[in-house]
Amino acid sequence: MMLANAVPSVPGPYLAFLNLLTLEGETAPAEVVWQRLTGLGQQFTVSDAFPFFDYLLQKGETETAVRVWEELVKRNAKLQSYAQPGNLIVDGGLERDFLNGGFDWRYSVKGPLQLSVDTSEFHGGNQALRMVFRGPAVSDAGIFEYIPVHPYTDYRFSAYTKSEDIESASGPRLTVLDAYSGESYVLTDDSLGTTGWRQQSADFSTGSKTSLLVVTVRRLPGNVLIKGKFWIDDLSLVKFPFWK
Repeated sequence: MMLANAVPSVPGPYLAFLNLLTLEGETAPAEVVWQRLTGLGQQFTVSDAFPFFDYLLQKGETETAVRVWEELVKRNAKLQSYAQPGNLIVDGGLERDFLNGGFDWRYSVKGPLQLSVDTSEFHGGNQALRMVFRGPAVSDAGIFEYIPVHPYTDYRFSAYTKSEDIESASGPRLTVLDAYSGESYVLTDDSLGTTGWRQQSADFSTGSKTSLLVVTVRRLPGNVLIKGKFWIDDLSLVKFPFWK
């Protein structure tokens, strides 16, 4: 009640207060402000919540981050279209605009690597993600997504990849890691030369403390030269066996 009396009932001041509390490391008060903000019943830009969301992930508060994301999805019809039933990877088909935050795809420019959406070459839907390597060594493609999971749980990861004229001693691979410990759960075969679309999949079980995974494109080792094109499409992560 004191907060309601002190702060105007519009999103802006609450968002500013929320950011201030996260900068000061005040997790519990920040959660109270978030609850009050969402209780206003007013719209605000999804990306305005990303600093609080990232703060929660940095603090290991995965469950709270999940609740924040669920609230954002509930309030935003466009965001609801990013989900695919049963698939824990948000926009696994790479058909939507990248939000660069939350539990959607995030990206950053990695020097000589060109990252773009390709509407002429894809496995499913209407587009895929294309990476063009121009020669210099690149270890991390700069595209990744966080995925909340449960400990001691079986999952199946699947993705489709395609390559064209990749010249290197170490091609790009899809990896699934524990976002906190760095433990590797999936490391697909590297892609070299020219291949058509091929499925790469793996089953794995999470450890006792795993609550957050990250899926990304990497090269191991990543310190050797590489040229060529690489596509990914139709990524999925599902609980396995499916009847559990």
